[in-house]
Amino acid sequence: MDLQQLQELVNIESDRLMLQYNETPDPKLVILARTVKLSEESGELADQILGYCGLQRKDKMYKYSMDKLSKELADVIITTFVLAKACNVDIIKAIDDKMQIVSQRKLNGEVNPIV
Repeated sequence: MDLQQLQELVNIESDRLMLQYNETPDPKLVILARTVKLSEESGELADQILGYCGLQRKDKMYKYSMDKLSKELADVIITTFVLAKACNVDIIKAIDDKMQIVSQRKLNGEVNPIV
């Protein structure tokens, strides 16, 4: 699946879920809820990263697996796409624009061109 296909799937699923509401929810509350969900998914990813690095508490290490790590990474990406849709952001264009900036930084010899 490429980014365009992911965007199309997110659009379809988001629209389907919105139809389940009896009334149109407040867009600001939708954005807030999506942001909180992204934070939740990021926390779950952080737990898996700690496990991956062997830095998780011993009583939590049983929760770590490569399968869970990959799924949490996917959750963060998908949730980011959902939040972008709620904010009317063309996330694919935003990624492309950012990668052009990163490429220019790399050409300029910056030490850490990604951030």
